[in-house]
Amino acid sequence: SVAKELSSYSGTVTMTTPGPAFDASTASGKRVMLAAYTAANPALNEADTTFQAALQHEGLTVDLCDGKGTPTGDNACFQQGLSEHAAAIEAQGSSPTTYSTILSAAKQAKVPILEGADSDPLTTPLTKGLAANAGPPWKLVGKLMADWVLEESHAKDAHILYETIPDVDGAAQEHAQFVATIKKYCSTCTITTKGITVADWATQVGPATSSALQANPSIDYVVPGFDPMINFAGPAVQQLGKAGQVKFVTSGGSFEEMAQMAKGTLIYADVGIDSPALGYLQADQVLRAITGATQKKGLAPPVKVFTRTNVGSITLSQSNAENG
Repeated sequence: SVAKELSSYSGTVTMTTPGPAFDASTASGKRVMLAAYTAANPALNEADTTFQAALQHEGLTVDLCDGKGTPTGDNACFQQGLSEHAAAIEAQGSSPTTYSTILSAAKQAKVPILEGADSDPLTTPLTKGLAANAGPPWKLVGKLMADWVLEESHAKDAHILYETIPDVDGAAQEHAQFVATIKKYCSTCTITTKGITVADWATQVGPATSSALQANPSIDYVVPGFDPMINFAGPAVQQLGKAGQVKFVTSGGSFEEMAQMAKGTLIYADVGIDSPALGYLQADQVLRAITGATQKKGLAPPVKVFTRTNVGSITLSQSNAENG
């Protein structure tokens, strides 16, 4: 079943449409706040780009605010949106618990807040007070990463270092599903977990990787929850001389990491998430929230398993990454 699931997500994938067509013309001229939890994640940048392009196409203005991966910065973005009388606020990548105190003020101001790129929209109930949620299907992503490890290790004796992101709900859901899948099919597999918040990636991912590999020399798989973390985990593996021993498996499908995999550098599998498609889905939800059109809740972009075997079948470029 693991091999079959991997195969089904390694070919052509399609996106579920967000719902029936509607007239968005009454949203023209409105201003929207895009509150990005961090601009350090290229996958979110890809979603942000198409989100802005779609709304600008419909005559709206989009203000992008970078929370820099901290709750304080994130809340400042929401406050800015309210002070500027935004017609809607898109919460890109932050947990609803981070901006829970803003919800009542937004409700009073009649400003819809939409959750994006955080919790799994297919399996997580919509948080009370939010208008809609579009994001990656995190549990599926975690399961597919585990499937690859299981198939590659023949479901036997794999020692995995999993690096999760505790301040992102979706990362926790991805991690939980990964662990559950490994435990279900491999009784002799071992998982060591490290948690590094987004704001600490640059300073903590490398040392956490090094210390784990030194303490557990048998680790043969490193699984960063999001592929930009490899920018910091990769050098740690190379400095320890374990580049040929340790295999990276990750998620996101960011251009830099996909290019590394195509060159045969460190990365063996990356569960790609169509981030540009996510931006379009989020824009659709925002327009529906502003105009009062019927909202289809729980939208997720397509995901696809890329490996060293099939990555050569696509043309890798920055422009292709940005348009999906």
